[in-house]
Amino acid sequence: MNHYKNHSCPICGKSYHACSSCENIRSFQPWRTITDTRSCYKIFLILNGCRKGSLHSAEAKKQLKSCDLSQLDSFVPHIRETIQNILEKEEPDYDKDDKKLF
Repeated sequence: MNHYKNHSCPICGKSYHACSSCENIRSFQPWRTITDTRSCYKIFLILNGCRKGSLHSAEAKKQLKSCDLSQLDSFVPHIRETIQNILEKEEPDYDKDDKKLF
């Protein structure tokens, strides 16, 4: 069945189809209502955690490095810039007791 594209991924910008009344579909995957792929959803959750302040940039950087960023150049511009800013941030220096240096 050919479905029309009724959603746009906020991460990569691609159009995709997601059922708006998925309570009738047994294989419903809730991430499909937000993004087009699980990979984009993982990135969405990381960036959302940063925005809300529940995820520090060092942890976000670590998590983003485990994501598929092979298509980063084609992501939505503000998403691409946000990811690049997080990845470019310097890691804080710590001493041997794991205390932040001044």
